[in-house]
Amino acid sequence: MWFWVCILQAQEYSVTQYSIGEGLSQSQVRAIFQDRKGFIWMGTHRGICRFDGRKFIDFQSEDGLSGRFVNAITQDRKGVLWIATESGISRYDGIKFETLSRENLNGVNTVLSLLCDTKGNVWLGTKGGGIIQYQNGRFTPVKDAVPTDIFTMVEDSVHDKIWIGTNSGLYVLEKGKIQKAKGFPEIEVFSLLPEEKTGLWAGTNKGILRYKEENTIFFSQNISDRNIFCLGKGRDNQIWGGTGAGITLLEYLTDPATGELKVQSRPFSAANWSDKNIVKAACRDDEGNLWFGTEGEGVFKVRRGVFDTYSEAEGMNSNISKSFLEDNEGKIWISTTNNGINLFSPLEIRKGNTKAFEFLTKEQGISGNDICYSFEDSKGRFWFATYQHGLNCIHPDGKKEIFDKYSGLLSNQTYCVSEDKNGRIWIGTDGGVSVWDGEKFERITTENGLISNVVYAIYHDTKGNVWFGTPGGLTCMTVPGGIRNYTVKDGIGDNLVLTILEDKKGNIWITTSSGLSTWNGKKWKNILLPGSTAANDIVSMVLEENQDLAWLGTNYGIFRINISRFHLDSTFTYEHYTTTDGLPSLECNGNAAFRDSKGDIWMGTIGGAVRYHRDTLLNAQDKPPKVHLTNVKLFFSPVRTQPEYYTKVSEETGLPLGLSLPYNQNHLTFEFIGICYAKPSAVRYQIQLEGFDKGWLPVMEENTFTYSNLPPGSYRFRMRATNNLRDWVETTPYSFHIRSPFWFSWWFILIALFTLFLTGLGIYNYFKEKAERKRETERMQTRSDMLQLEQQALYAMMNPHFTFNALQSIQYFIHSQDKLMATKFLSQFAKLVRMNLDSSKKEFISLSEEIERLKLYLSLEKMRFQDKFDYEIQIEDQIDKSETQIPPMILQPFVENSIKHGIMPLEEKGEIKVIIRQLDEDTLNVEITDNGIGIEASKKKKADRPSDHVSQGMQITHDRLRLFSKNTGKPYTVTIQETKNPEGKVTGTKVDILLPMKARV
Repeated sequence: MWFWVCILQAQEYSVTQYSIGEGLSQSQVRAIFQDRKGFIWMGTHRGICRFDGRKFIDFQSEDGLSGRFVNAITQDRKGVLWIATESGISRYDGIKFETLSRENLNGVNTVLSLLCDTKGNVWLGTKGGGIIQYQNGRFTPVKDAVPTDIFTMVEDSVHDKIWIGTNSGLYVLEKGKIQKAKGFPEIEVFSLLPEEKTGLWAGTNKGILRYKEENTIFFSQNISDRNIFCLGKGRDNQIWGGTGAGITLLEYLTDPATGELKVQSRPFSAANWSDKNIVKAACRDDEGNLWFGTEGEGVFKVRRGVFDTYSEAEGMNSNISKSFLEDNEGKIWISTTNNGINLFSPLEIRKGNTKAFEFLTKEQGISGNDICYSFEDSKGRFWFATYQHGLNCIHPDGKKEIFDKYSGLLSNQTYCVSEDKNGRIWIGTDGGVSVWDGEKFERITTENGLISNVVYAIYHDTKGNVWFGTPGGLTCMTVPGGIRNYTVKDGIGDNLVLTILEDKKGNIWITTSSGLSTWNGKKWKNILLPGSTAANDIVSMVLEENQDLAWLGTNYGIFRINISRFHLDSTFTYEHYTTTDGLPSLECNGNAAFRDSKGDIWMGTIGGAVRYHRDTLLNAQDKPPKVHLTNVKLFFSPVRTQPEYYTKVSEETGLPLGLSLPYNQNHLTFEFIGICYAKPSAVRYQIQLEGFDKGWLPVMEENTFTYSNLPPGSYRFRMRATNNLRDWVETTPYSFHIRSPFWFSWWFILIALFTLFLTGLGIYNYFKEKAERKRETERMQTRSDMLQLEQQALYAMMNPHFTFNALQSIQYFIHSQDKLMATKFLSQFAKLVRMNLDSSKKEFISLSEEIERLKLYLSLEKMRFQDKFDYEIQIEDQIDKSETQIPPMILQPFVENSIKHGIMPLEEKGEIKVIIRQLDEDTLNVEITDNGIGIEASKKKKADRPSDHVSQGMQITHDRLRLFSKNTGKPYTVTIQETKNPEGKVTGTKVDILLPMKARV
């Protein structure tokens, strides 16, 4: 019975390989161990590697390791790693390696196995030297007779025993004595795995066996290679064995009545896995992932999927599951598009009936096997829509009815079924909607206002409105009898609408082929999912019981998103599930989403149906990452290598404590990691440097960040990480101090002021004595200096290069001791330069980026010219600034021209206004007006005041627009004219630009 449960609720596994190409130093892995911080250590034939889910750091004999070939790894109670090699033992405290001499090990070279027991003792199993105990700083050989090759050792702390696997059988260390295990055969024991209930499991050269109460039972069926080099613990009823020909998966159950252990073993198979792999090491991490080290193929991570899978392999008659229903007996009716209906009976399985699926096909009385939708009405009737064979109705008593064109349906091609509050059944077909009142059909088509006669979805909301999803858009039939159509022009993501739902707050949600759209009664909002365009081809949707979370079936896997806050602040969090989480296929089927009476979620894919149990933890993706600050660098070199700046190194983190830096040592890089082996790509970070940052910086994927030119002060670096954008885990803050330069100290300032006073007094007396004699000379010299300064100022005013002037402004603020303005100006100028550099790499940018750049430029000019002018930027509400794409750096030259030639000559305060409108789907209208002196007056001033600098900004912009027009075939126009009041007086200049947009994809 139990084995049927295992088979019928198949768990998919994903396999990820890590070898030299991914950073592993060598592909032969004999030892794998996870330390208390969460790092995975891998012993190879070229040293040891530390893995954090993203990158490998390798340590070799050059770093202090005792040898090249690593056989075993463990960690003692103090957190020190012990590494066994062919040349002895090394210990690593997180900072440095310490290699123990052969004298400490009684002359033994090779250590094969290690054990750190709960009492703090470390046991060394050697090749040719028996067992050596390390206790209280001393190594002591165990003198009891035991075979010399010690392959493995494990502790049974409950019974205060140590089990020893050797080249001639199993031994036990108990009460200070080593004895041979009674009843155990004289065979090689490579690995041991104790379990309290089932006993001791051993991997031997004869297969897997269980040893309990002096009895041994071999389990060797379905094992292609009986050399079991390592054992790993899977779920509560699983043992994984690494062999010379892949992995053997052993599943067992103890019969509660007889106590008999029922076992089934089978070779493990999955994508990216070969049964030719020689597996020598196994480890289960704290997320439940299994790691296997091989001879020559590196390391493989095996991860259990999130979902139960039901497909042809589990007894279904088709993999293409299209819809779901649940009857009163708890059976799940899984409809398919090619083989009718599968009735899944989990209750019968639990009772011992091994028949999991029954089938209802055309042979059993339904009109066709091509079912695309199923629905249960208020009377308990099941309705099944088919692609070509009309509509089926199955009554609770088993009676079947078939409706087709001859019965009054608009078409035999039916797509969906719904029921209104009056009990009428609404059927969506490719010829419109048929409404059945129990006796006759009514028709609703485009003649009645439907946007399309092909109807894929019908939904009755709580207000009594009826919504229709079609390939041409969305139709809403309101309660008073009105009708309203919505398309992309009205704000929905795409015209192809497949699913319609209402949440507990009354918001309407629709799935489209271009994302998720939601209606709050006033306007549409859209959600685009990350990953690829296929992720936004959303074909199904279902809400969890609390309706805060929604499950979406897409052509790029399944998404679980939080929708509860979206209408409040337009934010949402999500999890993304793919084949690595157990999905049999990334491609989900339309409307194949269902929540059963237990709250479990069912989704249909082209590879089978999947079920998520509501009480199941969402694997390790929901387990927060383990976060660590791994390194602090000063000018790109580890601070730890510069002991003059700190007091000591932390034994826990390996980072320097009491860090105090001179004022000019202020370029620091922080490296950190959030360890999540299940989905390392899902980890996101936020950082904050208290004393410098005002708050948490934006979420980022990078796990390194640099602060340059930090001013003197005390700081605390904070970092936190998440793998679901909900639950954040923060490290212990890292504190450091940057000292002020000596010339900022009180004594230096006091001496400088006193010296300055004496010097000033002497100069004053000197010039006072010679005042009469030198007065005329000084007056002439002063006038000469003034003329020179006027020439320099005139040269600066005539230089139109924005960058030069900006730098001059910054220099001015600094010399004026206006640090606030200097910092503000420099920050905004740096941001503008960075945006220009970033945009120079792009052919198109969003309108929001261009507006942000324009605002930066205007604010800089306004600061530089001391509020000489005001500016205003208006953008029509209907314009989606983030989606609208235009060539970068188009608007600034026109605004710059307005400032320089229109506003600056004014005596009064100037005004600049930028208005952006959307004329049609392809064209923006940008209007730039100023109240400057006008075109003609500007030309006259240019003629009166010639300049060596020739501004090329306008010509370059025209050339870029001309090239853009040539490449896209879309015309542009730029019109510049003076504005005048009714009396004909010039009031400024107006630039009118018709700018084509990049086509949306």
